[in-house]
Amino acid sequence: MDWFRSIVGSSRTPKEVPAPTRGHLEPEEDFALGDISLELTRLRTRFFDYELLETNEEKLARMPELLQAFCEQFATSPPRMVPLSMFAPQLMGQFVKEIRFRASSHSTEQASEAVAAFLSPPNDFGPLALRALHILVRGGDKTLLQCATANFLPSTLIKTLYLFYDLPPQPKRDAMHASFSDLVTGLCRHKAAVEELIASNDLERLFELIATPCPPHNRCWKALTAQTLDTIAKHCMRDEVIEYIHRRECVRRCLAACRDDVGSPDEVVDALSALFSIVRESCTRSAALLDSFSALNGYTYLSDFITDIENKWTSASDQAALLRLISAVEQLVYCGREDLAPSVPQGNPFVDEHYPMPQPLSPKHCVRNKYAFQVLVNLFMKASNTFLLQAVLDAVFDIFTRDPVNYFILESQHMLARFVDRVDTLDPSLRECVFKLLEYVVCTLSFVPFTELFSLGVMLRRASGDVCCMALRTLVKFITFESRYADVCREAGIVDVLVDRLLKYAHYVKEANAGVVLSTPEEDTGQDPADSDGATASAPAARVARPMVSEGSEGPLTADQDQILLDEHYLLMECLVLLLTENRRNVEVFRNNGGSRAVFNMVPLARSCRHHALRTIQQLILDSDASKATDDLGTLLEVMQSLPPTTYGVKIDILRSILRLFSQSPRVKSYFAEVQGFVYVISALVALSDSNNTSDMFPEPRVSFSDLKAGRRLELVKTIFETLTMALKDNLMNKEILATEVRYRMLVSSLRVSNIVPSTRTDQVFQYMLCMAGEFFGHEHEPDILQRVQIVNPMAVHALVELLPLAAPAVQAQVLDCLLLLTQREANCQALSTCEVVGALLARFGRALQQARNPLHPALLTLVRRIGAHRLSPAELRAFLRLAHVAGGAPDLGGTTTTTT
Repeated sequence: MDWFRSIVGSSRTPKEVPAPTRGHLEPEEDFALGDISLELTRLRTRFFDYELLETNEEKLARMPELLQAFCEQFATSPPRMVPLSMFAPQLMGQFVKEIRFRASSHSTEQASEAVAAFLSPPNDFGPLALRALHILVRGGDKTLLQCATANFLPSTLIKTLYLFYDLPPQPKRDAMHASFSDLVTGLCRHKAAVEELIASNDLERLFELIATPCPPHNRCWKALTAQTLDTIAKHCMRDEVIEYIHRRECVRRCLAACRDDVGSPDEVVDALSALFSIVRESCTRSAALLDSFSALNGYTYLSDFITDIENKWTSASDQAALLRLISAVEQLVYCGREDLAPSVPQGNPFVDEHYPMPQPLSPKHCVRNKYAFQVLVNLFMKASNTFLLQAVLDAVFDIFTRDPVNYFILESQHMLARFVDRVDTLDPSLRECVFKLLEYVVCTLSFVPFTELFSLGVMLRRASGDVCCMALRTLVKFITFESRYADVCREAGIVDVLVDRLLKYAHYVKEANAGVVLSTPEEDTGQDPADSDGATASAPAARVARPMVSEGSEGPLTADQDQILLDEHYLLMECLVLLLTENRRNVEVFRNNGGSRAVFNMVPLARSCRHHALRTIQQLILDSDASKATDDLGTLLEVMQSLPPTTYGVKIDILRSILRLFSQSPRVKSYFAEVQGFVYVISALVALSDSNNTSDMFPEPRVSFSDLKAGRRLELVKTIFETLTMALKDNLMNKEILATEVRYRMLVSSLRVSNIVPSTRTDQVFQYMLCMAGEFFGHEHEPDILQRVQIVNPMAVHALVELLPLAAPAVQAQVLDCLLLLTQREANCQALSTCEVVGALLARFGRALQQARNPLHPALLTLVRRIGAHRLSPAELRAFLRLAHVAGGAPDLGGTTTTTT
């Protein structure tokens, strides 16, 4: 404390200050007598009485009483209408004198105690003087500030602050600290006070103080030092102040003290935060201090310091200090004298030179200091503490979003690619932040971050679990946001990586389901194990839905791991479908890497796998050339044919997938005919005959049909007919192929062999055949549909008549009534007359036609009349006459003229 004694003990005394003019301290204001309160009137009287006192001793004795009244009157308002010409200099000079006296006559610790005692109760003068001085200077009156600097009040306060670093522990100093802080920060807001600190070199002392350690109980005084520097930085950072700080090497001294590990880490944070505040505010006028900080390797030290302390700080106060430091570093990113120009990244094949570069929104929020941002990047790459990593990511996201141009200023550092490369080592919350940054670049800036996506592909190749789900979910967003990302993913190698993951997953599923029989009650009843709630699924069936082991694991998966694997598979297939949609180049990559083989192998598995596999196959067929699309469709039909008889659910899903293909691309109908699709689909009816039979593969029936929901089997029949109908719709070539090459006889024979007509809801089967005849699947429940529909596939009605005798009499009558409704339209009668429906009716229901009392006789006779009225073939006419001869006479055809060919 020798420096303090050398100053306070010198001959330097307060300067003689000219008496302040009345205009400064006693402003003449026009006011009415009623504007002056009684208390103010009394205070004015006291001030006038104070000025009339002749000796200093008398004035000092009267001052505490006057201070009390002064502070009470002007606690919240500026001093006005009171004479301060003698009071202010007297108060400031006496205050400084009292401080110096106590500081110079004791040791350092004793001096600090003495000064603290003077400024604390029960002393009368000290606490009141602090409050009164703050009232005098807070208004910024130049004459009062001149008076304060003439009496060396600012420098004395800074020296007192230095003394308070050595105060012994003692409670109940909060009031003194608050008053002292108000006075110091209030003074340092003004240029005159800072100039006095420069003249006395006490501004340099402030930098020494901020880097000087102090006991924990005195941390409040160090915080006040930082607050004082911050106040100077915000309000008084002028050229002469910057020049002084640079000339006195204050930045170097502060950094040197921090490097020497003087004080606790949180004290170093206070010092660095204050230093950054000075450097940041100086950049608006000069880059000298910022250049000094950089030349002194300040950024390297800052990164190393934070990395060293990250795991030592666990309390809430420590984390708050760390947040302050990260925030200070973020503010440094915006500091600099020169604007940094954004540039379009080189080597990005998806960004051309005409990319619309965003313009800066505000100079205050543009990046000007890449070195400070590099500190954040280094921290992210080195740190392991989750709290620190979160703080860094929040700061980076804030920098990017404050101004869109900031990303392009910093893109050359490839920081986001480095973040993505490390994302699989982070906690889930941190991963979300990284992907959020990537989404901002893609969805907000509309920029293709090719390097970052390449890093994402590299990460996906080695990662597993939840991070893969997050990455795949992000890719789905990108491809959905803009279709060109399907090409970006291919060029970045992501398609290859995803196919590789698909192959691995298919291998896991195959291994997990080795030896598991696909024919299960759940499949028959429509309860897919993967889609059920688990109440009815058996253990083997559940294993069909998902693999029970993962790559590198020693045993079965846990429930959480199992769910993550299912989620990953779902997102993987969703992403692949989007990548293949309307993108032939991606389809070729998918094929060349073995993806098509994998998805075909996944079709027989439970619906959780099958659904996505079929969607992928759909895209392969839609986005391939005719030859490969035909091969894929044929392979899919072969898979259906190779399935066990009772796998109704798999077959239904395959057929529905083919129906979707028909609706999306008419050319698929040509592929269907080319690969003998009619034969495959009709053969699925034949397989129904084996549902309850035994074989070498199934030595015992897996389940009795009587125990199952018949609706599942019937649904397969409906889907078969719907597939046949859609294959024929608006396609004359397919109609010709079914009528001539395959023939409806195969359909009739297959239905006979399947034994579904007499063993299930026969009326539904015949309804499907009628829907096929009129191509009105999906509208069959509309009222009066049979009177409105036009028959376009009359051979379906011929097949219906061939099978009708197998049904129960009630069903026969119901179906004949439907045919009567259909034949109310002449066009339908004309169509039916071309395919010998009359001959089929005569052949299958000749006895009923011969017997007038037969319940079916009226309907049959009406049908023969209506259809035969348009056309009868010679064979039909001979059959009709033969029946008439046997019956003893020809039935009445209604007197219509019949054409015979």
